[in-house]
Amino acid sequence: MRLEPIEKPRGLLNRVAYWMSRRELGKVPSVIQVVYARSRPLAMLGYRMRQFTEKGVKLEPSLRLLIQTVVADAVGCGFCLDIGRALAVEKGIGLDTFNAIADYETSPLFDDRERAALAYAGEAGGGGRVSDETFERLRKHFDEREIIDVTAMIAVERFYNGIAIPLGLEADGLCALQLSRKNAA
Repeated sequence: MRLEPIEKPRGLLNRVAYWMSRRELGKVPSVIQVVYARSRPLAMLGYRMRQFTEKGVKLEPSLRLLIQTVVADAVGCGFCLDIGRALAVEKGIGLDTFNAIADYETSPLFDDRERAALAYAGEAGGGGRVSDETFERLRKHFDEREIIDVTAMIAVERFYNGIAIPLGLEADGLCALQLSRKNAA
């Protein structure tokens, strides 16, 4: 990590964000302590983007998280992979599918619709460009609104990756923490 985390934030909004993070995830993620505690505009943008992906995107929650995971994996964002898996546990989505994501093309845990979205996310997330073949494959399973939603999920994830990777934010152990909280309940 290239910047020191801010353990005790200044300002009411930051204190509320820390409290909400502890309640939801069991701890305050490093991205909040490093980035959002230093930049109110980025904090508000991050909050709005999360609202958008959870309420504005009309894709099933498991597919949204799978898309984010493929994009985070394509660019090597350990923090984003960890928080995505933690959110999957928190939302009651099984980790078996996430553990098999490297084999999504052949694993029976994925259907053709998911495979099309993940192929598209892998190409777009890795370099931004998508082949015509991959796009046509996506089009077979998604209507135009859904294609925009899949693309928006990729763009949002790339935004988060673009903050976490240069600042050296790594996995926070959020998935393990969520699993232990779930097992304790």
